[in-house]
Amino acid sequence: MLGHWPFRTLDLDLDERVLIPRPETEELVDVALKELATSNLAAPLLLDVGCGSGAIGLSLLAELTERGVRASLVALDALSLIHISIVAQAGLTLYSVGAVKPVSARTYVAVDGGMSDNPRPVLYGSGYEAFDVDHPLAQRTVPVRLVGKHCESGDVLIDEAWLPEETGVGSVVATPVTGAYGYSMASNYNRVPRPAVVFVADGRAREVLRRETFDDLARLEVDEKP
Repeated sequence: MLGHWPFRTLDLDLDERVLIPRPETEELVDVALKELATSNLAAPLLLDVGCGSGAIGLSLLAELTERGVRASLVALDALSLIHISIVAQAGLTLYSVGAVKPVSARTYVAVDGGMSDNPRPVLYGSGYEAFDVDHPLAQRTVPVRLVGKHCESGDVLIDEAWLPEETGVGSVVATPVTGAYGYSMASNYNRVPRPAVVFVADGRAREVLRRETFDDLARLEVDEKP
């Protein structure tokens, strides 16, 4: 099994270096949470020995944010998968909807990004979900194809997404779990500037990478007369 694997609230990255988390692994997390709920220890440090994909440790860390979690693994090359899962969960991409075009089979929703900021869907079929930021808890009943702005037939971010009826031109759509690959794989395909990167924590936001401008795209051009 290669690619993404859902585990509780997580979306884990897997490849041949680690085993697929089994249903019994989820039961271990439930047992640990139950034991911790009745524990007299104020803030025990949790140790996940031989953590593999990181499923247990990351699940406990996600649900017990006030406690420390340590994970150990002999196969050091597999640790990069855990790092990817941690960073991927922490990031999401925001798009503004520029056009909505209903057709017979589905509705096309075009956004102000696409394959230049996330090439993974077109390169090897990575799957994502979409949410309307203004209506995060609304029923997503409208089947849509989320597409980019690059004038390419393959510029499809999500082939079959679901969005609320309220989503329209000007709406902001989020695609979660893009933290590990988003900016690192972004390009200036079709001379599209890369978006900004913003860190958010405790109700505060700060820009860590500014949005590119067309001046940035032209900075390597040489203005030299023949």
